[in-house]
Amino acid sequence: MSIIKDEFPQYLNSYKKLYRENHQSGLASPYRNKLNQSFKQIFSQVPMAVPHYLYQKRFPLYDELYILLKHMKELYFRKGIDTANLEESSQRYTKWLLAEKKDFNRRR
Repeated sequence: MSIIKDEFPQYLNSYKKLYRENHQSGLASPYRNKLNQSFKQIFSQVPMAVPHYLYQKRFPLYDELYILLKHMKELYFRKGIDTANLEESSQRYTKWLLAEKKDFNRRR
């Protein structure tokens, strides 16, 4: 800012306004907000779940089911489908799985 003040005083107020939040990254707020919106839009279209065929039979079946439930919940949520029942089922399965997992691991 000192260079702008010394060399381009006519722009000083504009730069102060643009960089008023003084982010560590140095990124001006309006540009950062626009960039964040762009990333949100891009990532909302990218599926965050790994296709089942990539991990099928690479994990014990009980872990595959856990992953599938989590992926289903995320995919349905992104499509605006009510996931309350799926969330409840997922929580019950997770609770059951954690209780039984020690026994499962001993048998393997």
